[in-house]
Amino acid sequence: MSRKDDHIEKALQQRAQNNDFDRIRFVPVALPQIATKDINLQTTFLNNTIEVPIYINAMTGGTKRAKGINAKLATIAKHFHIPLVLGSLSEAIKHDAAKPSYQIARKIIPKNTGMILANIGADKSLDLMQKALDIIDGDGLQIHLNAPQELLMPEGERDFKAWGKNLKDAQQIKVPLMAKSVGYGISYETMLKLKAIGFKAVDISGRGGTDFNAIENSRSLYAMPYLNQWGLSTVESLLEAKKIEGLTLYASGGIRHALDIVKALALGAEAVGMASYFLHLIEDNSLDEALEKTTQLIVDIKRIMTMLGAKDISALRKKEMLFDPHLQNFLQQRQ
Repeated sequence: MSRKDDHIEKALQQRAQNNDFDRIRFVPVALPQIATKDINLQTTFLNNTIEVPIYINAMTGGTKRAKGINAKLATIAKHFHIPLVLGSLSEAIKHDAAKPSYQIARKIIPKNTGMILANIGADKSLDLMQKALDIIDGDGLQIHLNAPQELLMPEGERDFKAWGKNLKDAQQIKVPLMAKSVGYGISYETMLKLKAIGFKAVDISGRGGTDFNAIENSRSLYAMPYLNQWGLSTVESLLEAKKIEGLTLYASGGIRHALDIVKALALGAEAVGMASYFLHLIEDNSLDEALEKTTQLIVDIKRIMTMLGAKDISALRKKEMLFDPHLQNFLQQRQ
């Protein structure tokens, strides 16, 4: 089994668990005085208006199985007019035979009919980042920061000295950029550094969803299982980001259902990325069932916002939230 297919299989073995979203409650609104039909979910994604605050986050590519997955994900993205981020294009850069597994998405979503983002690691040079974009004619580039995964991956990187330069060089790219963690969250200090480099958008992708340390540990002869669940949670990262102005936040990592989406939006996320959710959705259901369940997910978001009396995302952010002692202590320690 290839590394990419191995990652898919092990990601499917991980199921939704408790995370820091469970440590937050909304103060209930007993008299909402709005109608569900009037809820407006419109938001922006990398300067583009989208009608639903959801995007399909990076997963896979490079194999026959990955091509089938990307085709289904692209079909869902096209149906709901939501952005799709493809998995790391490193395989397509190295091997021409891997390109169709990514390019299938652009065949389903032609240029100017929907947003497709290329994804590449911060270890890649400007030329390789541009090549990744060119392979899929991408509308944006997501650059992932995954040092812990690389260090645990048997075939991973061990030298990260060029990452800062690569991120600075990436600012020359003409399409919108997004820096992204890979399930480890992003601290206040790192967000400031990314902003100083020139990034205007960050996907915080915190702990609580797919655990890539656990995946790599399961593939290694010299595992370090005590590093599973490394990093800041998505909620902690969102709370960190409240202190920073001029940075657009996107939240992913541990988003399990509509209530998590609403909580992430209330905490400041412009839109919410989901990877594991959609991977399980297409693997466990027919395509028609997956479309039906995604429709219900959007309906559920509107129902929760109706309960809160929030007609749009701006109104949602004014609703009072209660944090358990763990998150209260986190806030005090990080002030």
